[in-house]
Amino acid sequence: IGYTGSEQFPTGERFGWFPAVSGGWVPTQYDFLREKIPFLNFLKIRASYGSLGNNSVGDYDYQMFYSASNYTLNNSVQIGMAQRALSNAGLTWETTYLTNVGIDFGVSKLSGNVDFFVKNTKGILIDLPAPLVHGNATVPKSNAAQVRNRGLELNLTWTDRIGQVDYFVGGNVSYVKNKVTKFKGDEPSISGTNMILEGQPIN
Repeated sequence: IGYTGSEQFPTGERFGWFPAVSGGWVPTQYDFLREKIPFLNFLKIRASYGSLGNNSVGDYDYQMFYSASNYTLNNSVQIGMAQRALSNAGLTWETTYLTNVGIDFGVSKLSGNVDFFVKNTKGILIDLPAPLVHGNATVPKSNAAQVRNRGLELNLTWTDRIGQVDYFVGGNVSYVKNKVTKFKGDEPSISGTNMILEGQPIN
């Protein structure tokens, strides 16, 4: 269990809990299974769950900033103060949650593993559009997006020997489905030929 703090966030939102747990079971360590399935060299069933935080925001984005700015009074230039950055007092951790279920196996000269995973990232720190009434003040990031990745990975290796030469051949294949589950509603974010839109894959 990780308990992490960052000065990038305001007091009250500064610390986050990031737990993780994993476990595995190896049935082939039992004699009865080896007797029933003699060609099965190795079998392991495993599962894991974990979370991780991200604090990639600007310094003190949770505070308002003012700077010197010229303005006109009685037909002469005066120096005053103007707000140059808005604040987000609710700024906090972007968190990724990863669940994984897998099997490692060995059958004669063939070995490999299969993994199924679901990765949810919540509270993603993004820039939301701001009304023009805010003038030219910059707007801080907000925890306002969610993305889900689901996928399957397969790795296979064949190990053998020809004469005095040992060799192995391996390969892998993966399938991942990505979806933006929360962003800016019906408003897309377009950069060049890439678009991010709620309900669609990233870019």
